[in-house]
Amino acid sequence: MSLSSLSTGSMILVLKHLLQPESRKILEQIPLLQPFIPELERVLSALESSRPDKASSDEAERIIRKILNDCDRKHDTLNRHLYRLLEITTDALPESMKPQYQAVHERLFPLGLAVNRLRWVDEAGEVARFEKQLRSDANLSRMLLEMTLTVGGVERLNGLALAEALIQVGKDMDQKLLELNKLQSGGTTAETQARRDFVRWVTRFVDLAQIALAAQPILLQKLLVELQKQLDDVPSEPSKS
Repeated sequence: MSLSSLSTGSMILVLKHLLQPESRKILEQIPLLQPFIPELERVLSALESSRPDKASSDEAERIIRKILNDCDRKHDTLNRHLYRLLEITTDALPESMKPQYQAVHERLFPLGLAVNRLRWVDEAGEVARFEKQLRSDANLSRMLLEMTLTVGGVERLNGLALAEALIQVGKDMDQKLLELNKLQSGGTTAETQARRDFVRWVTRFVDLAQIALAAQPILLQKLLVELQKQLDDVPSEPSKS
């Protein structure tokens, strides 16, 4: 079983055992192993500080999901408003102009309002597609700008403003989805680096300990007993039929 298969908690237990007074005394007396003490202490500190607090992690996920729900509602509302504005505008135009606007409607909303029933990640993806179309076609932006809703002689909204608001909501969703994925994966950058350092330094330590204590197997066993225990406790991968 490889060192990388250990959980972060197991890695911490291994290092605490190697740095406890009895083990430390052995390391301090062996010139080949003594230099490992500060490195093992550093890795232990990095592992302990990288582990997120469970309650804090749950609260962070709750907050992100709340923001995503809010974004989802805004996304659905903006889509409905822009969809209906396109419909109303097209219906109000002369027959000769309707095909052009109907084409825009179908281009921007290939799924119709069914887009509002997609998963968060798919909604964000559809908004990214929407933005790419808008940015690549100045005429499309112009047409949306000309679609206005005026009340009391004052323009209250236009199609381009709705489109830009929708694009921003899509970006907000995408950012929060990345944060949620990172939180759920449990693998922060700091923890990943600390785990790599553990594997690197403990591998070197074991190799040199086996050399330095080749004639003292009992001392070697005392140093490595926790490491062996944690490796033995790693569940085996189920066999594939």
